[in-house]
Amino acid sequence: MEWAIIKEDLSHPDRNGVERFIERMERSLRNGGTPIEGFQFLNSPLEMLRFTREIEEEILASPEGSDLYVGFQNSEKLEGERNRYRKILEAGVRTVGFGVGDAPDFLAGTGAEWVSLPMDRHLLVNQWFLVSANPVPIAFVGWEISCDDQFGVGGVTQRGKGFEGFVTSDPRVITALVDYLDHLREGANKPDDEVADPSWELPSELKMDTEDDSVPVMMGRDHSDLRLNVPVRRILAVTDLHGSAEFNRLRGWATELAIANASQLVLFEMSAASYLVNPYPEEDRRQWQRILTWRELLPLGRAPLARQLARIQARGIEAHAILPSTHGFKHLARWAELGDIDLILLPISLVRPGLLARLRGYSLVTLMEHTDRMVMVVAANGTMCPANFGDDLFSLQPDGAGVRSLVA
Repeated sequence: MEWAIIKEDLSHPDRNGVERFIERMERSLRNGGTPIEGFQFLNSPLEMLRFTREIEEEILASPEGSDLYVGFQNSEKLEGERNRYRKILEAGVRTVGFGVGDAPDFLAGTGAEWVSLPMDRHLLVNQWFLVSANPVPIAFVGWEISCDDQFGVGGVTQRGKGFEGFVTSDPRVITALVDYLDHLREGANKPDDEVADPSWELPSELKMDTEDDSVPVMMGRDHSDLRLNVPVRRILAVTDLHGSAEFNRLRGWATELAIANASQLVLFEMSAASYLVNPYPEEDRRQWQRILTWRELLPLGRAPLARQLARIQARGIEAHAILPSTHGFKHLARWAELGDIDLILLPISLVRPGLLARLRGYSLVTLMEHTDRMVMVVAANGTMCPANFGDDLFSLQPDGAGVRSLVA
């Protein structure tokens, strides 16, 4: 992957080359696998500034073992952030800064590293960026698209300034970016040594040839204790394609709840929403934007999701799926209304989700603001707590023998 705007990118109708760069990055780093996820395209300087402040605050909240690679374009911009970055450095965050010019004086004795760059507006390293692998893997890149005489000059909201970029939590992007930035850092620290070109081969643990799409089941059990005292015709549960233990368990408990209440089950595949790839085909796209059967998922390239549905249906449950095209639970709430959903199931991790999930609208608070449907939160052990319905707060709580009755 070449981390720069190249001639091929500039030949695109996108005259700035940023969109073409992102498309090229996505093709390169997905390595034939699933699309880049946890991704959001940005073109608002104020929104970009909000993202960077959220990232800095998240790192300050958990500084031990944290790292931060940050691009300021030039040393004057870092000087303007002196107070904020003093706090970050005093907290013990390992920090590497990049920009044109010498390191500001306040970095002396702090342990921070500064990589002085030649001016080149086409290189990613000369842009505005924050990349961190710990404590929250995240990467933000804001590519300045202003005129040459404004590049790197003044604040981000100054008249005439323009930026395009992205934020992502996909480990493939973060791993490759950290490798690239470490390569530049090592070259700056050893200018007389030849620094070998870094390998862009993805780590083996990030290559997924097959997906775990299992649905855990609790066969031969009495489901009477899972019956709700309100009618539930159709249940929606969130899922993904990557075999995470959390979503596997949620599908299993959702299946049991559907059996107990003679309900249909609809899986909402969160990983389908991507700023890079639309889950629906270009031709006749509108006809596909509906609740789908497992057979209809196959030509859309969602075989793992189709297998999830097929395994649920083998339990005697009518099951379908939704492929969202937009991030956030506001979008899920619209689907719940269109799909006549009675009950929404969320994993407990989305009650207090991570940084990028929060910023993209994946939180229980966001969902509650946009839906009047019943919502239930499901813990790893199967405990189910209603978020917005019932005369009294209750939970469905399993024990060694199965699942107990409603507990006040």
